[in-house]
Amino acid sequence: MGVQDREWYWKERLRKEQLHYNPKVFRRPETSDTALGSEPRRSIVGPLVVMACVVVAALTFMADRHRENAMTSPQSQAAKRARETQQVDAEATSESARRQQERLSAFQQQEARRLQEIAAQRERESSASAMAAQAEERRQTAWAKFYRPSPKCEGSGTVECANEFIRARRKFEAQYSTNNR
Repeated sequence: MGVQDREWYWKERLRKEQLHYNPKVFRRPETSDTALGSEPRRSIVGPLVVMACVVVAALTFMADRHRENAMTSPQSQAAKRARETQQVDAEATSESARRQQERLSAFQQQEARRLQEIAAQRERESSASAMAAQAEERRQTAWAKFYRPSPKCEGSGTVECANEFIRARRKFEAQYSTNNR
């Protein structure tokens, strides 16, 4: 035993003395369990055996159940898988049909809007052309009221009559444009 060991034992002894350590107090009495004033020790082995039996019985029951299901239902499992496959296919088909219907509906709505825009454009163009035709008719009527050829130019096509017509036309244009602005 070295110096270090002795020192350790000495420190350990001092520590135990400070704790008022008495090794005899903590020791179990070496008397039998049936001594007067003491209760007999109960064994834990019995409950453990019962618990192990219950666990084994439960596992056996579960294994039998699993074996029964595996042996008796390969056909039912195949039928179940077939039903699931059919259901998935039906859902996929209905989803595809729904998407197709949505696309068709969106296309029809877009086409209806496009046709409405075309109809509105044609209506605007026809009303604009009708207004232009009315304006031209008013202009021709105003020209007919404004210009009356002189009696000497009624049937002739002389240069003098042509010049008179041109001067009257220019005067009319200037007057009509200022009045209809």
